Amino acid sequence: MDKLTFDQLPEAVSLLLNEVSELKTLLATISDQQTTPNDPEFITIKEACEILNVSTVTLWRYEKQGKVNVYGIGGRRLLKRDEVLDSLTLKK
Repeated sequence: MDKLTFDQLPEAVSLLLNEVSELKTLLATISDQQTTPNDPEFITIKEACEILNVSTVTLWRYEKQGKVNVYGIGGRRLLKRDEVLDSLTLKK
């Protein structure tokens, strides 16, 4: 439909709405697939300290007490973001 007449407008709008609805459904499906946790998001010690609002010394103490897990990856010390957030709900 290159040029629409006024009489063709309702049909064109209806087709457009159907296509937008199909796109929304497709995007929702793709979004649901991408939110499944495949790989954890790792954060640095500094980022974890900011999230927990603690010093690096306190974070080190939490690690020694088993309240947070720190992973050595490629010579770096990283934490999983979801584990850090979960530690906020744990009783200290």
